[in-house]
Amino acid sequence: MNKYKLIIVFVGLPASGKSYTSHHLCQYLSWLGYKIKIFNTGNYRRLLGNEEHNADFFNNNNSENLKLREKYFYYSIFDLNSYLQGKEEGEIAILDATNSTRKRREKIIRFFSLFPYEKNILFLENITNDRLIIQKNIDFKKNSPDYKDYTIEFMKNDFEKRFDYYRDVYEDIEDDENLNYIKIYNCGKKVIYHNVYGFVETLILNYLINFTVSTKKIFISRHGQSLYNLENRIGGDSSISNEGMMYARKLYNFISLNYKKDEIMIFTSNLHLFSFKTPILLGKKIRKNVKSIVGISPTMVLLFHLLFVYLKM
Repeated sequence: MNKYKLIIVFVGLPASGKSYTSHHLCQYLSWLGYKIKIFNTGNYRRLLGNEEHNADFFNNNNSENLKLREKYFYYSIFDLNSYLQGKEEGEIAILDATNSTRKRREKIIRFFSLFPYEKNILFLENITNDRLIIQKNIDFKKNSPDYKDYTIEFMKNDFEKRFDYYRDVYEDIEDDENLNYIKIYNCGKKVIYHNVYGFVETLILNYLINFTVSTKKIFISRHGQSLYNLENRIGGDSSISNEGMMYARKLYNFISLNYKKDEIMIFTSNLHLFSFKTPILLGKKIRKNVKSIVGISPTMVLLFHLLFVYLKM
């Protein structure tokens, strides 16, 4: 584990994919064994605010609302700081907020400089200018607590207005800010970085380079019953039984009825017990989408699939 704490600060306009990215990054680092937690400033606003906040709350010309937003921001970073220094002994913390101006980012650096523990601050900026991606992200906002009692039409109009308020004051991270940063363009289509160092930071960079936004499902399947299974033998590379063949046919029927050939990719072993299942599972139409994992046992195939899930989610 690191000798220092890592603070990941997200930067980006609303609907740029910040929360989506932070959630999956948190899941990945947690899977690797790190104690990590997300601090979402929007959640503090909803928790501490006495009323619902429509788009006008984010109007930067409203000084009273601006003070409230600053209060929620400081609540979140105080709790984040306590998580890293307190009884929970957190190792990595994520600040999920827009942090959309140079002034806000300076406040973050200045705040954490007041505390003497060893730390590294990594800024992660989501830049999304693909209107189609933005619109899809806005559509996801129908699940936000901010719009739970409103129509989809109201949600879209209100969120577009909120987006415009943030865009009016937004400032991209620049090199002269002297920050360690990673920039993700259009949810992973391009990634650039500056002054990124350290073991965990390199893991994060590699993860983000391979990161894609996708709603596709990943199915993990073992082979059907083998002849060795009938004999209670473990290991080896036997043929599959008649029941195993039935399983292979049912699996093929499920895949072929629910997915088109261009929508799937299959990873399989080249062991003998898969040689019966594979032609049935693949069929003539989708055989070209197969990736063979040469010389790997069924158990390792399963582990490979699990790794694939975490790398691509």
